[in-house]
Amino acid sequence: MSDRILNADGSFMSPDQIVENLLSIDWTDPAWGEMTESFLSCTDSIIYHFGLGTWIRNSYGLWDKTNPHVKGHPDDFSGIIIKRFIEAFQEKHRNKGCFTLP
Repeated sequence: MSDRILNADGSFMSPDQIVENLLSIDWTDPAWGEMTESFLSCTDSIIYHFGLGTWIRNSYGLWDKTNPHVKGHPDDFSGIIIKRFIEAFQEKHRNKGCFTLP
């Protein structure tokens, strides 16, 4: 049994699919804490390298050598995904009045 987050057919998610999957998470859940608020003001995604980056790398199988989407080192690749996610998160939530923490 795998703890990986994969497509329904068992294939690895592409970077765009990972970003979409991350955007579907309920970030208003208090379990995410202050990290969620920091996404809105983030200007340097490197602060998420440890923690969120490690979770992305492990959860989406970026270490797996059979993952066809990973180019280069998995840590660098998770950094690219974080950057795309932060940009998409900010676009989705900034100035739209639709994001508040409980």
